[in-house]
Amino acid sequence: PSRGPSRGPSRGPSRAPSLYATRRPSTPDYHDAFSLASVNMLFWAYLSAIAGDILWRQGGCFGWYTPIASDAPYEWKREALCFVGCAAVIDFWFYWTHRIMHWKTPINLYALVHKIHHRYKTPAAVCATYAHPLEFVVGNLLGVALGPILTNAHPYTAYGWFTLTLVSTCGSHSGYDFFGAEKHDEHHEFFDWNFGVGPVCDNLFGTSLPKGHADASRAKTAAMLARRDAKAAELDAKAEKPVS
Repeated sequence: PSRGPSRGPSRGPSRAPSLYATRRPSTPDYHDAFSLASVNMLFWAYLSAIAGDILWRQGGCFGWYTPIASDAPYEWKREALCFVGCAAVIDFWFYWTHRIMHWKTPINLYALVHKIHHRYKTPAAVCATYAHPLEFVVGNLLGVALGPILTNAHPYTAYGWFTLTLVSTCGSHSGYDFFGAEKHDEHHEFFDWNFGVGPVCDNLFGTSLPKGHADASRAKTAAMLARRDAKAAELDAKAEKPVS
C-alpha cells in the first residue's frame, strides 16, 4: 500500500501509512536492500546452518542429548511442547539482542550495527533480513536456531519452525496486518518501543508502546504538517498577488 503523509482507518488487509515514514522505499532502495539481504541469506545463513548442524544434529548440544533421528516416530505432544519452547526462546533472545542493539553507551551498537536495519522507516518484506551480518547471525539466526537445539526437537518440527519464522519476519516487515506487522512497524516509527517478537517481553520489561501514544504523536505531526502547508500556501498566494 502507498505510504503517504496521512494515516486513516485500515481497510481490508492493508494498513494505513505511517506519518513518520512519508514515502515507500524507492527502486534503488529495494535493490540495495535485496543485495544485502541476499548476502545474508545465501552466505551467512549457509555458514550458520553448517555450524548449527554440527552443534545440534551431530554434537547433541555438546553431548547434552542424543539428537532425534529424522525417521524417529513423531510424538505430537512432545513436539508441541518443543514448539512452545522455541517460541519462548526466540521471544526472550530476540527481545534482548534487539534491545542491546539500541544501546548507545558504553558502546554505540546502534551506530555500529543496528542503524543499517533502521535505514528504512517504512519497512518492506525485503528489509526483514536487511541487517548488519553480526545482527543477522547473532540476533536473528541464533534466536531461531536455539529453540530446536535446546529442546532437541524432531527435525520435522524444526523445519516447520524455520519456515514459520521466515514467513513471520517477512510478514512483520511487510506493511500489512500480518504476523504482528503493526507492532514492529510502530517500532520502526517510534524507535524505543516494541522490541520483541511478541508482546510478552515488551509487557514484562515495560517497553510496549503505551496506548494512545501513537495516535497522539501522529496527530501532533499532522498538525505540524498542516501548519507548514498553510504557511507555504500563504507565501505562494502573496508571491502570486500582482503588485499595484
